[in-house]
Amino acid sequence: MSLPTPEPLVAAGRVIEETEAPELWRFVRSLAGRQHALLPDTIIVGLGQGFFVTESQLRLWPEDRLVTGRSLYLPAAYLDLLDQAEIAAIIGHELAHFSGEDTTYSQQFTPIYAGLWRALAALGRADGGRFVLYPAVNLGFHAMQRFDHAVAHWSRLREFDADRSGSLLATPADAASALIRTGIIAPAVAYVLQRAYAGPDDTGSDDAWPDLVAQTTELLTTNGWSDPMPLLGDRQPHPTDSHPPTIQRISALGVEIGDDLLRRAMRQPEPGARSFADDLFSDWAGLCRLLSKDFIDDARMMRDRRREVLEKVVAGASQETVVYDNVKPMIWTMVIVAMIFAGFGLTVVFLSGQLGLGYDEFAQSLIAAITAFGAVTSLLYAAFLYRSAARPLMVLTPDALLASRLDKPVAWTDVAGYAVYASSRFALRLWLNQDAPVPKKHWRAIYSKIDRRQRIITLGALGIKGMKAADFSALVGRYHEAAYARQELAAAMLHPSRDASADETAGKY
Repeated sequence: MSLPTPEPLVAAGRVIEETEAPELWRFVRSLAGRQHALLPDTIIVGLGQGFFVTESQLRLWPEDRLVTGRSLYLPAAYLDLLDQAEIAAIIGHELAHFSGEDTTYSQQFTPIYAGLWRALAALGRADGGRFVLYPAVNLGFHAMQRFDHAVAHWSRLREFDADRSGSLLATPADAASALIRTGIIAPAVAYVLQRAYAGPDDTGSDDAWPDLVAQTTELLTTNGWSDPMPLLGDRQPHPTDSHPPTIQRISALGVEIGDDLLRRAMRQPEPGARSFADDLFSDWAGLCRLLSKDFIDDARMMRDRRREVLEKVVAGASQETVVYDNVKPMIWTMVIVAMIFAGFGLTVVFLSGQLGLGYDEFAQSLIAAITAFGAVTSLLYAAFLYRSAARPLMVLTPDALLASRLDKPVAWTDVAGYAVYASSRFALRLWLNQDAPVPKKHWRAIYSKIDRRQRIITLGALGIKGMKAADFSALVGRYHEAAYARQELAAAMLHPSRDASADETAGKY
């Protein structure tokens, strides 16, 4: 039940001193004074999505700087696309959390809340599903779930109150416009950052993406906005708290979502026009380039690390592995069964008088025939298993799984997931991708199954020779992961500047 020491939140950005942006600090100080709210100790600007305030410790990269006290985080791309009234409403919303002591409440409440959840989880693991603590653990989780509903209720009310407080610094319509506009800015920001993250490694220059903030503004100026209506059910991003859906927040402000509001929220940036952010910072363009350089440098480092991890995964499954059915225990079982049949038959033949069968030749013959048939059948099955032991059950190659039960290999990249079962019978189950070809099984594979409708392959066996089920599952996992890692490396070499998720997002613009 001991309370944990909260880890610092991690964020990307730069601390903005008052000498770097005197107008920004003057603007924030004015808003805080009008709200009778506490002034933040630190203002941070970054490329992350979402405005937020916190009194938790923040660890900022790339400087690896630990920030304490009250912090206000401002996303640069949003500052470039919002007007003064919208920015005032948003910052007013965030400062309202300071005036309502919301951040202090969260800072003191979070360790207690996390400690209770951790204690309940530890009790559940210690009990191991036994009856001793089961009722207490279940009651504890039930109480915490009910508590969650209360926390969510009050959290939603706190957000509504902060929205109303922020709207007093402008108008409710400005606050509603800011909510919609930040929602439709988010896809463009995500697209530009994803493209920058997947940028080419061979540029050798930080000027490949000189200003990601300006690129976001240019993208929206050229291609327009996404449809705002589907985004009204989304929640504004925040590193620690959960916001109500945007449509509920606008309704709580008493603003109707009509053509005038949508027209204001979806206004086009004017080419070449100065944004309000230019007035707040001494060198807004220079700051945006610095933030872009930070992001690109980190993206390159992360790509290099990921490439190293992928290459290590590929190297871990670069050779073929042959596995055999574990038939030895079953062979001995069949031999023992045959000896039992033979022993019973011999007992009946030689001790028929003592068993009361001395004058019943038909019964003697019938029992002898049955026991002989059982013994011979068991020995024949043992011989069949002995001969089959020499044939590989499966061959795991870097590209595919070759199984003696199937008529053709199964490519690892056609497998969406897998599981190994070893309860009543050993089996490897493969779930295929929707566009993957489904093989056929051999008629002799009586313990294997192909479900074409669900696209599931089940390969039955007696076990894996010299390997436990967990070890075999880990082996399959290495080949499965290595195939996808090889595919990703090949795609990166073929299209070094493309990113699939970014291309999908591009369709919106």
